[in-house]
Amino acid sequence: MHLVIIAILLFVTSFFLYKKLFNRKSTGYELDSVMSELVGLCRGDVERAERLLNHEKNKNPRLSEKQAIENAVYFLRRDS
Repeated sequence: MHLVIIAILLFVTSFFLYKKLFNRKSTGYELDSVMSELVGLCRGDVERAERLLNHEKNKNPRLSEKQAIENAVYFLRRDS
């Protein structure tokens, strides 16, 4: 019984985390693809990817969502 409850909680948490990442004001597949690349470069650490994205947005609030993600990817690759 406990395993069923834990499995349901994990599923619900994963679902909402997925929605948070990929249901932004999206231009479609392209934005999802770039965000997936950022999360991949962060080795699956979604919170780190979000922090990097928020940092780029705070540096330049006029950036589009896609450009902010691309900047985060660029700087992450450059600094690695």
